[in-house]
Amino acid sequence: MAESNSPEGTPLVMAVSAPLKLIAKDRRDTWKPTLEDINRSTYDYLKLNRASGFIDGNVSPYAMLVGFDGTLAMPALPEFSQPDVALRIFNRVFLEMLLGGVYTEGAAPSDICSGWLFKTGYIRLLSNASKNTALHSALRDRSASVTAT
Repeated sequence: MAESNSPEGTPLVMAVSAPLKLIAKDRRDTWKPTLEDINRSTYDYLKLNRASGFIDGNVSPYAMLVGFDGTLAMPALPEFSQPDVALRIFNRVFLEMLLGGVYTEGAAPSDICSGWLFKTGYIRLLSNASKNTALHSALRDRSASVTAT
């Protein structure tokens, strides 16, 4: 049997919201690109693809993943994959974040996308149907431009 060169991982249902927010693992986990780094696309884009941790997103027995770039994700299981169900779950968590003092807007239906969590702890957005998901995708692969904001 031929071996696959693809990394192993888990399919995800993901949500992004505005504004872009960075979620660090701890106080030492910083990301401080200069304006020149961003303009030249020389910033550490890989960090934006990293999982920062997991929270109780009321998707028991699973945890909700929180990406460094503020994305939320949960396993792409049938019970979470329906767009209206996913939107309701993610927006409840975004509301809880807002009530907890983290400024965030709710996700729109087009902000729900598919993704992949690799065993290395990095996340890949696989679709970008909205302005928000397109921005996150572009920043994650260093292809963002001034017009993308």
